[in-house]
Amino acid sequence: MRARRDDGFTLIEILVAVTIVALAMSVAYLAFAAATNAWKRGTALVDSLHHGDFVVEQLSMALRSAYYPDAGGVHGEYGFVVRPGEGAGGADVVSWVKIGSALVGKGCPFAGSPHRVEVSVERNPEGDESLAVRAWRLQGQTEEFDEKKDVEPILLSRGIRGFVCRTAKRGNDGELEWPEIWEDTNRVPLVVEVTVQMDPTTEGNPPVEVKRVITLPTAPLSWRAQR
Repeated sequence: MRARRDDGFTLIEILVAVTIVALAMSVAYLAFAAATNAWKRGTALVDSLHHGDFVVEQLSMALRSAYYPDAGGVHGEYGFVVRPGEGAGGADVVSWVKIGSALVGKGCPFAGSPHRVEVSVERNPEGDESLAVRAWRLQGQTEEFDEKKDVEPILLSRGIRGFVCRTAKRGNDGELEWPEIWEDTNRVPLVVEVTVQMDPTTEGNPPVEVKRVITLPTAPLSWRAQR
């Protein structure tokens, strides 16, 4: 008599198949998760760089519109000032005189006349570090005028961790030199390098940096006036 054939699966075979499927799904999930996280990090980095480019472009336009009178003599009130290590996170505080709507907007009543701007990193009401801009008329201020008390900052952008400004002048050999501290506060640097440091894309990573080197067209006037 022929033995009865059993066409079903054993319990062990079923368990092995389930285990293999589970392993395959785990590997697929891990690969998908890694790809998704990488895509998110890449998107965040691109967004951060676009944001940084916007901020640096605003600063570049304002720096290129720096103003210095085309007249003989020393005009210290038009000088370029860099105070290192102040503001939130040890960011630089930079101040210069300019003309035009860059940083202050077309609706600013004194955009068409010389005015001083000050750029720093400060905390907004929510406690986030932001790039702050103060602007005021160069002339016509009272003796009691205090820009820190009398001028409300314009918060240009949030998520800014740091702001570093390097300045260059012409050395005795005719080459550009970059002093550690800008002491020629009655002059305007020929070239400025600005670095904006933004929040990292992921916790624990270094800040995202956007850097640009800008030539200041009116700077030679400040050096010619003192020769």
